Amino acid sequence: VICELKSWKDTNTFVVAGASIDEMQLILDDQIIKTQTMKGSPYAKFFEQRIQEWENWLLYTQNVVDYWLKVQSVWLYLEPVFSSEDIMKQMPSEGAKFREVDSVWRSITVSYTHLRAHETPEHLVCRLLLEKKTRNQFYDEAVGYLKSCILY
Repeated sequence: VICELKSWKDTNTFVVAGASIDEMQLILDDQIIKTQTMKGSPYAKFFEQRIQEWENWLLYTQNVVDYWLKVQSVWLYLEPVFSSEDIMKQMPSEGAKFREVDSVWRSITVSYTHLRAHETPEHLVCRLLLEKKTRNQFYDEAVGYLKSCILY
């Protein structure tokens, strides 16, 4: 699967494109179902540990993609709102929080678009997983904050 990142307007950041999102989710879902089916086979006992490791990796990868898409969709909704100077004057504390979330989001998306030529897609997934591990708390806080802005 090629994860297509497209430049988003003039924000110097990137978003995952629609077709690659659908393809990623379809392949992950398909592989998870196949893996779970294999686990149920009486002939899989010999490979049980490897199957379990593969299933864990697939579920973890699906979780990372879900987090990414959740933050991306809320960011896409709020970025135009908080890019307005009038809104920033009316809601200075919320604007400051959004700027913080925005700067981290931009650094994450830009870092994934600057892959070196020798890096493979597997390295990208590994980097994404490492980023998710270190930023898990950020994601939870960012999504919570961004959702609260929508409800505001």
